[in-house]
Amino acid sequence: MALQALVLVALGVSVMAQGHGRFSVGVGAALLVYGVAVAGIAWLGWKKHPLAFGPMMGANVLHAMVIASTANGSKALWLWFGLIPVVASIVALLWPSTRAEFGRGPQPK
Repeated sequence: MALQALVLVALGVSVMAQGHGRFSVGVGAALLVYGVAVAGIAWLGWKKHPLAFGPMMGANVLHAMVIASTANGSKALWLWFGLIPVVASIVALLWPSTRAEFGRGPQPK
């Protein structure tokens, strides 16, 4: 999640630097705010806060859908590789030991 936040913040800065006026600044600012929110979710996950599980799962599913939609509408096959870390995050979140760390599901013995 921290890597996703870093990518979103970098994307926000690059969009604002394009110089298309207020539109670029608005989209870039939205990406920056969202990137900071994802960083906050990642921090909560790092602290193993029980409320972090849902936002982490939701953000990863959202990112997977955005990447798949973008890749499906584009002829650039390399975009599909962006799904690898996102799907790996989803699988890791669903792993029984991870769920137990967040207080979801049975606790390991």
